[in-house]
Amino acid sequence: NYKGQLLNVQVVDINGQRIYRIQLPSSGPLLMTRAKNADGVYFWTSVPEGKQKLAEEIGSLIEPLLKSQ
Repeated sequence: NYKGQLLNVQVVDINGQRIYRIQLPSSGPLLMTRAKNADGVYFWTSVPEGKQKLAEEIGSLIEPLLKSQ
């Protein structure tokens, strides 16, 4: 649930990289993944880059679901 809207999240594995496809009603699909920075800390990023803030917001909603699996 993002800003009062239930989002559909599809998970696709491409060459060992997990890509999340989220259909946003207002702006179309968002592709995002989790990456690791130089310090070994994971973060959410859009693919291609450019919608970083949105990827972080939605990623924070997906994160608890991933941990519960």
